[in-house]
Amino acid sequence: MTSTRDEILTREACVVLECTPSAISRMVKRGDLTPAQVIPTGRAGVFVFRRADVLAYKRRRARKAAAGKRDAAPLGDERRGVQDRQNR
Repeated sequence: MTSTRDEILTREACVVLECTPSAISRMVKRGDLTPAQVIPTGRAGVFVFRRADVLAYKRRRARKAAAGKRDAAPLGDERRGVQDRQNR
C-alpha cells in the first residue's frame, strides 16, 4: 500500500507506539502526530505516517514521561500525604 518502507500505516504506528488505533486517532486530532496522507476507507480512513515522524514522537513522549517521573514526589511522600489527609 505504501511506496517505501519510510512510510507506515496506522497499524504499524500502533506497534511502534504500543497503543491502539483509537489512540493514534486522538494523537492526530490533538496535533501531536501528523499523517503524511489519509487513505479514505469506511468510517475513519487509514493514516500513512513517515516512520521518522512516528519515531520522533515516541522519543518526545519518552522524554516527557521521564521528566514527569523526575518531577513527581516519591511514592512514600504521596502515601504520607494521603494518610495525613485521612487523619484530619
